[in-house]
Amino acid sequence: MLVTDMPAWFVAAFSEAGFCWGGNWIQVKDAMHYSWSGPVLTPGYGPRPAPYPPVTDAAPFPPGTTVTTVLPDDPEASFFLADLSGDGAPDLVRVRPVGGGVRVEAAGSPSFDRIGFRADVPVPAGRELLMADHDGDGRADLWVLDDADGTLSVEVRSHRSRYREVIAAWSTAIPAADDYGLTHGDDDFAVDLVTLDRDGPATIWSQRSGFADPVTTLTPDRSGLGSVSWAPALGDWDVDGRTDLYLVVKGDPAEVRVVTATGSRTTIPLGGAVPVAARLLLADYDGDGRDDLYLLHDDRLEVRLGGARGSGESLTSWFESVNEVPWDAGPECPTGAVCASVGFVDDLGRWHLAEFPGADHDTDVFYYGNPDDVPFMGDWDCDGIDTPGLYRRSDGYVYLRDANTEGVADRSFYFGNPGDVPLVGDFDGDGCDTVSIYRPSEHRFYLVDRLGDGDEGLGEADRVFTFGDPGDVPFVGDFDGDGRDDVGLHRVSTGRVYLRLEQTDGVADVEFVYGDPGDTVVAGDWDGDGVDTVGVYRPSEGTWYLNLENRSGVADHVVHFHAHEPRETIPVVGSFRVGD
Repeated sequence: MLVTDMPAWFVAAFSEAGFCWGGNWIQVKDAMHYSWSGPVLTPGYGPRPAPYPPVTDAAPFPPGTTVTTVLPDDPEASFFLADLSGDGAPDLVRVRPVGGGVRVEAAGSPSFDRIGFRADVPVPAGRELLMADHDGDGRADLWVLDDADGTLSVEVRSHRSRYREVIAAWSTAIPAADDYGLTHGDDDFAVDLVTLDRDGPATIWSQRSGFADPVTTLTPDRSGLGSVSWAPALGDWDVDGRTDLYLVVKGDPAEVRVVTATGSRTTIPLGGAVPVAARLLLADYDGDGRDDLYLLHDDRLEVRLGGARGSGESLTSWFESVNEVPWDAGPECPTGAVCASVGFVDDLGRWHLAEFPGADHDTDVFYYGNPDDVPFMGDWDCDGIDTPGLYRRSDGYVYLRDANTEGVADRSFYFGNPGDVPLVGDFDGDGCDTVSIYRPSEHRFYLVDRLGDGDEGLGEADRVFTFGDPGDVPFVGDFDGDGRDDVGLHRVSTGRVYLRLEQTDGVADVEFVYGDPGDTVVAGDWDGDGVDTVGVYRPSEGTWYLNLENRSGVADHVVHFHAHEPRETIPVVGSFRVGD
């Protein structure tokens, strides 16, 4: 949530324009008043305008709100405040070594209690990492610095590629430094590099010169510190649009020393101790135009505001969605595990498959089948990848394809009786999916362990059993992790889910309530632990609610993924590779 002193009608108009047109947010600026970047990027315009005056008076960073964050401190990790969600508010970002690279994770403001972004990046160990928006898409890119040979080389990986693609690189003559940072040090809108020696000045290097020319130097006041612990940070203390250098002295008493771009110096005593082990970060938390101080200690994140709120101030909140969908990276899939994802088929016969069930995923889109076909997915050729299948009511045939691309069926066969419902699963545990039958008129399952053959159809069922009541809606999953798929039922009238762990007549082994009337129940192994758990697709919202256990309760993950046009969305689930 950000705040402003602008009227409510302006907030609404600006929000609609920003979300519809894809606005670019300038780091360390007041998003509401200033940071729309269209005119700044237009040829012929002059330097950046001065920031709008802050809507609060300066405050000495008094003790503030503390939250428990999902991204606790890690001695091997780097932490940043940067906008990865694109909403203009600073997110907490952790980058830590994982395997042969690094994992970038972000939790959204203001609660920082849910991972909204996750990406594994092939960056070698030992690199210095920073974050800032290089390509102007409103989301922070990953800057990778290498000073191993005594001078600095820089590459930038784009957020829009989930940090896979290098979009800029420089080799510089800048000597290695103790600390590095990024800022807007001049008026060309490009991100500039900052080097800081622990016993010397901070130097801002211009990107426009290929980081060959210094813009300015800032020398902090280290007098009397001795062995006292301190940490540097970059901000804009005097709100003049130019970079200032903070030096935060930890312990008790604690203080902030600031040297501004004009050379003036300020010391601000802090009320309350600052733990020596705390990480210090700086950003505008509440959108008032002033720097705020963040203290991360273990899993506790305290925000100390740099702007004072008077009792008579009228501030309008914004970036509060009426129908809020959490920024959610989705379930974590361990390296090497096979995890399920979500997709849908629209009423034009287009398949949309998400790389993973979370925010900022890549999507494969292709045509397959006719608009009235019944879509599903399965591993028909036993290669571990689920691909499309269709049941065409007009001719009674099933059409299966072995690739997630546009094309014709690789095999087809006649399927069941009119009114039968196709069920897909590996019902005998051989690693291959087959198409079986649920007959609603009998509430009976006909499981077949082989694919059909042309006009001969499925042939005789291998197992037949009755389960549930008329009107129940079937679904399939391996609910006990034994490698063999089981059947489940969703009773729409009550919202109850029934799971049967044996392929025989009987009652449910597990039952619980999940979802709302009108939801479509699905199942998948969302977290790669070998057990399928339920999820629902809610057509009224275009939202998926995924659970990591087969139980009632609030969903563990929420994903917004549907047809953006007013079209029917038929959900599908599977383990598929997007982008191959």
